[in-house]
Amino acid sequence: MSLRDIKKYLDTLSPTVRKNVEIVSTADLGQDHFLHLSPDRMERKSYIPRIGERQAPSEDRTVPRVTVSPTIFGCYVGYSALHYNLVGYKNPNVGDLPAAGLYIYELGFEFALKPNKSLVYDSEVTGEHWLVGYNEDTAEYKGVRVGKLFADEAVFVPVAGKRPRVYLSLYVEVTRPGGLQFSPDIHLEPGLYHLKGVPGSENTDLFTARPVVTSVSRTEFMERKKIAIATLSDQPMVSIPRW
Repeated sequence: MSLRDIKKYLDTLSPTVRKNVEIVSTADLGQDHFLHLSPDRMERKSYIPRIGERQAPSEDRTVPRVTVSPTIFGCYVGYSALHYNLVGYKNPNVGDLPAAGLYIYELGFEFALKPNKSLVYDSEVTGEHWLVGYNEDTAEYKGVRVGKLFADEAVFVPVAGKRPRVYLSLYVEVTRPGGLQFSPDIHLEPGLYHLKGVPGSENTDLFTARPVVTSVSRTEFMERKKIAIATLSDQPMVSIPRW
């Protein structure tokens, strides 16, 4: 029945959208959940499909959706502002994490839409999918907090004739019992991690860069978080647009 519903919903969308998306099931994806990053700290959070405010000018703005990815890295690239937040901004609504920190939410699904690069230019990197409201059961999606991450360092590497490459130092906490995919080839079991050399979301080596992953203690995790917060404490406070 749900497959029939999402096919009927797809028929209501523009011809451009219809020819550039595919319907994806849990079996197709190989997992029963997607991930989403947010500065909001809540145990459970409801997401309602809508037209967002942070799409690039070339991206589709006709389909109300919750933007998600199978991996943390895909969400991070889609969020696309973490290193900017780290060096200049603090969100007053984030709680005990600086603007360089985000919470990881898991959203269950049965069917989703997968846009190609004609609708979302970086979809091949992010693995972006859309959770859409195709029947009464999908008018909203319940998100469960399954981790958090923050950036504590950014290294800028000059490149002749081009914008510099950026590499972040990320600390990630995973609380989901089955762990989470950081990227297609990096699975993180429940625990605390330091990922060094995570490419910036606008880098040209997003497909090839491989961060170094190390397990860390709770003490190190908390100490680095305090340093990141202290670094940002004197920065101007502005509101950061939601993904």
